[in-house]
Amino acid sequence: MMNESVPQRIAHLRAEIERHDHAYYVLDKPIILDAEYDKLFRELQTLEAQHPELVTVDTPTQRVGGKALECFAPVHHAVPMLSIYTETGNESNGALIFDTFKEYEKYKNEPPETETSGAFNFDARVRNALGTIDEIEYVCELKFDGLAINLRYERGVLVQAATRGDGETGEDVTQNVRTIHCIPLHLNGCTAEVLEVRGEVYMSRNDFNRYNEKQRELGLSTLVNPRNGAAGSIRQLDTALAAKRPLSFFAYGLGEIKGWEIPETHSGILDALHSFGLPVCVERDVVLGSEGLVEFYKRIAAKRESLPFDIDGVVYKVNSLSLQSHLGMRDRDPRWAVAHKYPPQIELTTLLDIEVQVGRTGIITPVARLKPVFVGGTTVSNATLHNEEEIRRKKVLIGDAVIVRRAGEVIPEIAGLVREGRPSDARKFVMPKLCPECGAHVVKIEKAKRLKTKTNYLEESAYRCIGGLSCPAQRKQAIIHFAARRAMNIDGLGEKLVDQLINAKLVETPADLYKLKIEQLVELDRMGELSARNLLDAIRDRKSSTLARFIFALGIPEIGEGTAKVLASGMGSLSRLREALPEILEYIPNVGKEAASAIHEFFSDPHNKTVIDELIQLWVYLGDDKAVDVKSATKPTIANLIDALNIIGVGKGGSEKLANYFGSLKKLISANEQDLLSVPVSQKAVMGIMNYFGDSNKCEYALRIEDQLHKFGMHWNDRIGSQVSSQRLPLDGMIFVLTGKFPNLTRDEVKQKIENAGGKVTESVSAKTGYVVMGENPGSTLQKAEKLGIKIFDENGFLNILASSGHLVSES
Repeated sequence: MMNESVPQRIAHLRAEIERHDHAYYVLDKPIILDAEYDKLFRELQTLEAQHPELVTVDTPTQRVGGKALECFAPVHHAVPMLSIYTETGNESNGALIFDTFKEYEKYKNEPPETETSGAFNFDARVRNALGTIDEIEYVCELKFDGLAINLRYERGVLVQAATRGDGETGEDVTQNVRTIHCIPLHLNGCTAEVLEVRGEVYMSRNDFNRYNEKQRELGLSTLVNPRNGAAGSIRQLDTALAAKRPLSFFAYGLGEIKGWEIPETHSGILDALHSFGLPVCVERDVVLGSEGLVEFYKRIAAKRESLPFDIDGVVYKVNSLSLQSHLGMRDRDPRWAVAHKYPPQIELTTLLDIEVQVGRTGIITPVARLKPVFVGGTTVSNATLHNEEEIRRKKVLIGDAVIVRRAGEVIPEIAGLVREGRPSDARKFVMPKLCPECGAHVVKIEKAKRLKTKTNYLEESAYRCIGGLSCPAQRKQAIIHFAARRAMNIDGLGEKLVDQLINAKLVETPADLYKLKIEQLVELDRMGELSARNLLDAIRDRKSSTLARFIFALGIPEIGEGTAKVLASGMGSLSRLREALPEILEYIPNVGKEAASAIHEFFSDPHNKTVIDELIQLWVYLGDDKAVDVKSATKPTIANLIDALNIIGVGKGGSEKLANYFGSLKKLISANEQDLLSVPVSQKAVMGIMNYFGDSNKCEYALRIEDQLHKFGMHWNDRIGSQVSSQRLPLDGMIFVLTGKFPNLTRDEVKQKIENAGGKVTESVSAKTGYVVMGENPGSTLQKAEKLGIKIFDENGFLNILASSGHLVSES
């Protein structure tokens, strides 16, 4: 020790402290007393303070939290952090109704045999996709209840940690992750240029209980549950506070890789990560076939409560990486992996009252107010009751002893009740006639949904406040939705700030966001000049968008993100969409009668018209108009237009005969009875046509539909067989994979250009991939593409393809 130089001594101390950290936090086998460890740590702190030029990012002293962060910077994931499809088995959603408390206790303590169909379903899908009857080798792991994290190591040194975010972009939480002792700041024996490790940050039950006990002793706030404790700690802006939270970590996968020969199996990857000093859960196994999956599922179920941490299921993965590549991806999750959840936990409590909440689209939802009960890892005092029919079906009265069910992130719900001991003053819930937020009338709306396994329809009803944006609840939610990440993506416009803007009467519609001035914002609570400028910059940065995002952001009832994309590509312009009649919209893929009516009603509303006009006048650019793109199965013809009118006595066959004979809707309308008798249709059809077109309003509306079809370029020629010409888009049928960071475009912009040109973007390379568009730091995707002989383009090459195809997409 006396002969060591200062750099040598510092290096020796760091190595010793890392060795003891690994033994204590990863192996749970301390090899040194706490006092001796503290002595080594203080000596290192002293030497680094005396020689700051020798401080490195991977020194153990960097684990101690420093100054508070102003915000979390965005991090683009070179390899997307995917979600995993979840199997929940065949669990019944029926009401759990017991006559006595004894029956309830028996059900809870002796539940039905653990549901295992999820394992068989997954194995069957994998073998079918691979075209084999042989047993597949799988890796079984635990589904941790924590926060997904990406750790980036360069030459073995931890340089960045990021949250999952939306899978494409997360938040830089490096400073907080450095405080987690079981995460090595330097990997043993790993010289990879880049090694990204995916895993879960969690809080063990013992650490959670000890932390809360200490907080209570100090009179400070406690954590709700281990999962929220982990997530909240990682996203703490105060790194010193984050350092006090007792967090742990398990590694379970990889992200971007450079300069490392990846093992051939997933189990080999886990073993390699363990050899580098990363914590990998010992509760894992390699099994064969569905029977092996079921055995693991049952074994973990039996010991679930005795585990030192919370889980809500297990995860199955195909072990062979080559088979994983062959299986490929769905839209956002791999076909080679599945999460198999355990049945939700249930507890008994009292239903104190039923109130209602008003949603973004005005839907009134009953909410149960409960006597607080601990279930599924958290204290529950509210639960959803879905709708009035659900309350009647479950036979619940206010005052009942009710069963609460919750699993993981699922919203707590009333699963049933115990009839015994029902109080004499128990009362039925009655839906209010006036909105509790604005006093406007509440109307009942009926919905018909086709059952998946039957030809009949299921009728459902809901209640909606007709107040629209004059209703404070709808106004607030509409603005939050407008600014959301997958809508207009206005950063920093959270719920609390929207509350302030509405209460100060600065914002009533989304258009008002673009009228805000800095002098107005600085008057708000906790809004300094810097924060105000950042918000205005964020709003200004969204002065152009895609048509799909804008449609989704408007919050049209029945229209989700997927339907918004279909409408954007189908109608091609906002002006056409605003004008389109419901019958026209039904020609767009996946747009049914309910959605078509909702869209037409939304754009017909005078208030909505005003707001949209303001948005366009203020700022919005949605790209150049494109041609209408209808689905090939139901392209407009005279025959299907006649059929869509639902004339009594006229079916599909009759519609074709009428179209073939008259050749146009105008000629059919002007036909007399003698003309109609010349067509081989029934007398009932003739009478139906005469009665239908005897109504001048119906005649006018039918001609409006036909005129609009012509105006939008969706017209036909003079005869039934002349359907709209199918003009192929330049990238029709082509499958693309994006990798790396592009110099001039964001990943979303490249994806939008591909989709606008008719192509499709998938998450990973497979034999079906046609092209790879490569940016900087492409990672293992590039290597896989080269092995499969897939054509690879950089950003400029990709744009040249679009330009040479006559379809350079300007929308971004």
